[in-house]
Amino acid sequence: MAKKVGKKGSLFWKLFAVWLVVLAVAAGLLLNYGIKVMEDYDASQRYPSENARELANVIAGGDYTMLFSGESLSNSMTIEKEEYERRISEAVRENGGCDVQKGFSADASKNPTFIITAGSKKIATVVYERLEEKSEYGFDKYGFKSITPFTEGSYAVKLLVPENCDFYLDGQLMPEKYRTGKSETRTAAADDIEKTGDEILNYYYVDGLMKEPTYRIVYRDTGRDADIVWDDTYKAFTTVTYDISAEAPSNYKVYMNDTEISADPRFVQKNDIPVEALSGLEDYTDEPVTIVTYHVSGLRYKGGESFRFVDFNGDQIIARYSPDDELYYAEAGITPKDLSVYGVNEDYFITRAIAYAKFVNNDKSYWEEFRSYLQPGTPMAKEMDSFWVTFTPHNEYWIENQTLDSVIMYNNDLIFAKVSFDYWIKGYNHQTDNVAKYPTTVNFRYANIGGRWMIVDYSLGEG
Repeated sequence: MAKKVGKKGSLFWKLFAVWLVVLAVAAGLLLNYGIKVMEDYDASQRYPSENARELANVIAGGDYTMLFSGESLSNSMTIEKEEYERRISEAVRENGGCDVQKGFSADASKNPTFIITAGSKKIATVVYERLEEKSEYGFDKYGFKSITPFTEGSYAVKLLVPENCDFYLDGQLMPEKYRTGKSETRTAAADDIEKTGDEILNYYYVDGLMKEPTYRIVYRDTGRDADIVWDDTYKAFTTVTYDISAEAPSNYKVYMNDTEISADPRFVQKNDIPVEALSGLEDYTDEPVTIVTYHVSGLRYKGGESFRFVDFNGDQIIARYSPDDELYYAEAGITPKDLSVYGVNEDYFITRAIAYAKFVNNDKSYWEEFRSYLQPGTPMAKEMDSFWVTFTPHNEYWIENQTLDSVIMYNNDLIFAKVSFDYWIKGYNHQTDNVAKYPTTVNFRYANIGGRWMIVDYSLGEG
């Protein structure tokens, strides 16, 4: 009986031992699996923070390359790279290294975000992204997405730059990557001397600058700076151009910067302004003369224009400038270099002016002499025929300081001559020693009639 019971106990323990072995193997396998799962999970979740720490260590070591290698950097980061690096280095030194902290992310499971700092200074934001690929045990895996430096500055500048210009900021040429937004089209005026048609202007925008910048827009073809103003229409700084006007007799050629604007109707603003000095003389010339005003726009540089005039005889005339009117003008003709070309001389005009003075002063009855200088039938000749002498009687007269002030020739048919002199009388009011001086200016208008210069009209004073 005892032998039979012993056999049953031995079998139980054998089965129990087998079960223990199986259980131990299963537990070992399960434990190993669990460890691998946990390691896989930890590895998948640990990568972003560890990588951020590695990047922080690189920055703490003085390598800032990664901060300036992005495609979408704030403009200021590359423009002021040295200043950014100096500030980072100073903060890292004072803090004794870089720190890493969890950053805000709208979806932390998809895009874990970390902030690299040095004390209170924020250096960069590092963002990771969840990959399509899964880990061995099906956990999310992450890859590096971006590192973005913090923009510190508060200065910004926006310019609208013509396509034929370059944009410089703090001395650096700004490439096209700083262009933003849609280009603008500016149509040139008809009298724009620089160009015709449309001009394309591109927006450039730079923000986050740490100091107030200096900027220039430079014309490529001249290498000179353009003048810049704020344009409220475009809400940006842009180039400005200038207008200028000129005035000359209609039989003059007008040149601006060696371009003959008088030959181009685009620049003619008005062409029928009467010449005051020629009023009423239209019947005495086959070439009527008017004053023409010219208008030119699109000048790049204020004061950079050069005007010159060529009169009807081909003589060069230097233009005068009126700052009040912003107008270049030619005094309508100049005293000819050689009056004898026209059959006259200085004495010719002075003699006639003094003859008029003697006539109206009733000195030695100069009427017949003066009559010979007048064109018969003119309103002036008729006026002189009926002239009533009212000058005070006197015993003596003489003339001093007679000068030909100017001879203005509007064409080969008409001359405007101005003569000034001092007319003295003595012995008036029945007082032998009474003396008086009368400064006088006489303006005669002459017409070439049958080869002889005849007086056809006059005025007194300055014009």
